[in-house]
Amino acid sequence: MIKLEELNAKAEEYAFGGAIIPHEISGPVIRMEDGNCVVAYFCYGYTYQDIQKMELRRPSEWLLLDPSTGELIAENYCQEKDFSSESFNSRYSMEDESRVDADDEWLDEMDQLFEQVRTDLVKNGGFDGETYRRYLEKLLSITPESYRVFYRELSI
Repeated sequence: MIKLEELNAKAEEYAFGGAIIPHEISGPVIRMEDGNCVVAYFCYGYTYQDIQKMELRRPSEWLLLDPSTGELIAENYCQEKDFSSESFNSRYSMEDESRVDADDEWLDEMDQLFEQVRTDLVKNGGFDGETYRRYLEKLLSITPESYRVFYRELSI
């Protein structure tokens, strides 16, 4: 099983077909797809104006990766196969006073929770729901309120 850093790096390489455009990928989540649990990420592009306004468009792509190897299972464009019910015409504020300002130790703890879930999934075919809930809680707390919906909709 590859390390989480490698998994995230592979997702970054797969995003937008490897095109070099300003973009970000989400944190990883577990998604049930065709009866299998896989690792999923959403991807969104941005412009200089988006950064200036502190607003983003909704994700335009989502990726499914093998939880063990990080191999790409699917690259889905939201206009063709969507995971979200949110509008493509809306803008989402990145300003959020309630967002946790996480330090490296806090982020490491969050990553360890996801690694525990992913390890259990690969080794046992399942995972502890409470551990995954704690991971999602941490992930959502560092995400602006307006963008949390995308994690909720992409995750199991």
